[in-house]
Amino acid sequence: MMQITTSMLYNQLLASIQNSQTTESKLNQQLASGQKILAPSDDVQGTMRALDYEVNINKNNQYATDVKTATNSLNQANTALTTFSSTLSTITGILDNANAASNPSIQQTMSTEVAQLRDQLLDLANTKVGNTYLFSGFKTNLQPYAAGTYTYQGDSGSLNVPCGTGFPIASNIPGSSVFSYPPAAHTTQISGGLTVSYTPGAGTTVNVNITDANNNLVKSFSFSNAMQMTDLLSTAIANNDTPTIEALQYPFNQIQNQVNSVQADIGARLSALQTQSASLTQGTTNLQDNLSSIQDADTTALGAEIPMMNTALQALYSASSQILPMSLINFLQASSPTP
Repeated sequence: MMQITTSMLYNQLLASIQNSQTTESKLNQQLASGQKILAPSDDVQGTMRALDYEVNINKNNQYATDVKTATNSLNQANTALTTFSSTLSTITGILDNANAASNPSIQQTMSTEVAQLRDQLLDLANTKVGNTYLFSGFKTNLQPYAAGTYTYQGDSGSLNVPCGTGFPIASNIPGSSVFSYPPAAHTTQISGGLTVSYTPGAGTTVNVNITDANNNLVKSFSFSNAMQMTDLLSTAIANNDTPTIEALQYPFNQIQNQVNSVQADIGARLSALQTQSASLTQGTTNLQDNLSSIQDADTTALGAEIPMMNTALQALYSASSQILPMSLINFLQASSPTP
């Protein structure tokens, strides 16, 4: 049987006091900081899980920022397109009545009004938010449509924003996909026994040929977007060019349908972003709850445990005073954390 010597008892008591002091100090630090894990060594697995939760929380926060950015951009585009659509409706209203205006003065007034509406369409197509053009594709620092020629200077790039894992969404609308319509061959009849043929050209260009009953070419022109169409209409009204006025009826209907279709697509994207935003918020809340369960100390339990620990430590001081030198007991008590 091993004999317990005075030296062994001395060392055991001293170690017991020091361990109790360390435990009490840790409990006080947990209470003061509100943190359960004060150092990675306190809970290695818990620390690793906490780091994983923090990474995912930061990732969700970045996704949430991207969702807001995409939502703002699409809302701005939708606002511009709503006004664009309304302006198109005004233009088609004038177009419908243009042939009835036989008075040159009235025709000139209508032509001037259409030219002003053309400029409004141009301004809307060149909508800029901050330093970014909404309808230039990837070329966000370049004005989409040139004044005078109304040609498209942007590209067809879609700015895909990562709004979640496996959830990219296009936050922009290239001008060529909304202010032009996909050209397709089409033929229609207009007054005077004339036939209008619309044929696809390069890119979004539509070539228009107007022929008589003998298939003789009466007039031809081309366009690639709503601004060019409106410019042609303004000139046609000023010149009382009935064939051109009537030939533009079909393209204006097509471009109006195109704008409506794009707005419906924007609505679907905004709905998806709203759902994703709610999902990210809930996901972040869950992650924060899980992180809290690992990191946060139970302050109520600590508030009850610390006095009990201090009472036990004081009892240990008292019991040890019979064996340990009082000078050491006094030193240990002085270095003990205040509860």
